[in-house]
Amino acid sequence: MSEKRIQLNPELTAISQTYRNETCIADEVLPKVPVNTESFSYIKFDKRDFLSVPETLIGEKGRSNEVEQRGKEDTAKVENHSLKEFISVAEQEENEQSRAKIDLKERATNQLTDLMLLRKEITLAKILNNKQTYGTNFKELEESEKINKDDVNALKIIKEASLNMFYKPNKIVTSRRAFSALSMNPYIVDAVGVSGKKAGVATKEQLKNLFEVDDILVGESLHNIAKKGNPADLQACWSDDIVLLYVNKNANTKFGTSFGYHAMLEDITVGEYFDEDRGVKGANVIKAYYRALYLITAPDCGFLLKDVLKN
Repeated sequence: MSEKRIQLNPELTAISQTYRNETCIADEVLPKVPVNTESFSYIKFDKRDFLSVPETLIGEKGRSNEVEQRGKEDTAKVENHSLKEFISVAEQEENEQSRAKIDLKERATNQLTDLMLLRKEITLAKILNNKQTYGTNFKELEESEKINKDDVNALKIIKEASLNMFYKPNKIVTSRRAFSALSMNPYIVDAVGVSGKKAGVATKEQLKNLFEVDDILVGESLHNIAKKGNPADLQACWSDDIVLLYVNKNANTKFGTSFGYHAMLEDITVGEYFDEDRGVKGANVIKAYYRALYLITAPDCGFLLKDVLKN
């Protein structure tokens, strides 16, 4: 069977789509919104589009005002992502003779899925940690404003930042280090009523209540940035920033104001084919792919606090 005749595998696809990596948060930050074609149109908003409300009062013989489309129509195209792994016939034969047999296809699927989730993480973190994503809605903290300093009021900094957003944030996204500093900031600890604020730590639930958000998402994933053949150089996917977002879970390409979403043509899908030229006896190839694009549709519904920690 040639690669062009890849056979989709529903069982492996189900395994992939239910696989979870607890350190990855990208799929929780922006919701998946289905699109029907590779190229598609969507609505992008700025502040001028938010509160234009037509008159609704009408007389007995009057005509209703016509609702105009809010926002500007734009076009985009999904990106294609794919990885594959080979399972040689020799490896399969050895596995069959082993007492501790494993499902080689499931293992390969999990490995491929884990790497693709990590790629999603890197991609979204790069977008959200970039101040150019937000227009004027960002603040680079001065050395005197770093939230891991005991005399800095992190609560005030975040509350003031949220006032620049068009809607009140319902999600906070940050790194593990920045979350740790936020949870131990004396002003935060004092605000949630933890005794001994010099040594106190606020919980995630307390912080959610304090900032009146639905979720605080903490990115903990790491990736190796070293070139092939060099010693590993692990780096956090998420920078030490604090991102405030208003995300409308009901938004789609035609309706609803939201910071953004993950336009999805095909979620992670897994198939297989046989490559007779691979190895001595050939190999089964497990191939995973997805077709999607991260879209920022209303930058005014987000705010970036950049470099919140002192070195």
